[in-house]
Amino acid sequence: MEIHTDVSKNDEGVGISIIKNNLQSLFKLPSTCSTYTAEAVAILLAIKFINKNHNQKYIILRDSLSSLISVKNKFNPSDMAIQIQNRLEEAKKEQHYPSLMDTWTHRNRHQ
Repeated sequence: MEIHTDVSKNDEGVGISIIKNNLQSLFKLPSTCSTYTAEAVAILLAIKFINKNHNQKYIILRDSLSSLISVKNKFNPSDMAIQIQNRLEEAKKEQHYPSLMDTWTHRNRHQ
């Protein structure tokens, strides 16, 4: 099952969108939040959903390759990346095995 996450930032604040099964969840963050932090929060929320729904394999699709590279950094990860890595490990222990992929790579794999 695919879970799509998206982040937008403007003068009014930062927004996160998580789409799963044609259902969209929207979250508003303070305007002081960076897009990197918002992207990490979106991934964390998607993993949280996965950990509550045990019956499927999931792929989390992001339009930001930089956030995915940060998560895969095992040598000098940010605090947010460490949280995501820990949540991914928890999910793997529960045999959920979520995958993270940027949407560009995902689109090109299916062409």
